[in-house]
Amino acid sequence: MQFCPGRSDATDGSGSEILEPRITGTTNDTIELLGDFVNVLGLTKRQYVAIVGGAYSGGAPLWSTETTDGSSTIDNTFFTNLIENEWTLTTDANGVELYKAEGEELYLLQADLIVRWDPEMLMAAQEFASDNATFRKEFASAWTQVIIHTIILIYSYTHILIYS
Repeated sequence: MQFCPGRSDATDGSGSEILEPRITGTTNDTIELLGDFVNVLGLTKRQYVAIVGGAYSGGAPLWSTETTDGSSTIDNTFFTNLIENEWTLTTDANGVELYKAEGEELYLLQADLIVRWDPEMLMAAQEFASDNATFRKEFASAWTQVIIHTIILIYSYTHILIYS
């Protein structure tokens, strides 16, 4: 069986720009780009916000300059920190632009702060900040959807390879 890993008509690599990541974690990220990214993932903005909060649960490395605590607890700490703190753009020792919580050693990427800047995402974040049970329920639902979509994509791709 022959396999072609990409476009065979673009030997110079042209045309691949559209495959570049849209959300890069830099200050170039916008509400519009993030909204498009969420749509490509097949999630609602509310589901995406829950996934982001879950990703930062358990002391994710970017969230704090401290080492992770190894916790596997999913909770709404991300949302309370996001809502309650004021964030200032700063540059770390490696030249990466991050937003730092005033008076805290907490850092976010611009894509994370877009959750606060987008009105629909902010509403979800505020609800999750005030109700951990609601956050956990939404996270479980969104995570299940992501996993199901991933399994469907893998199955579809495998099916195409086998029967091509």
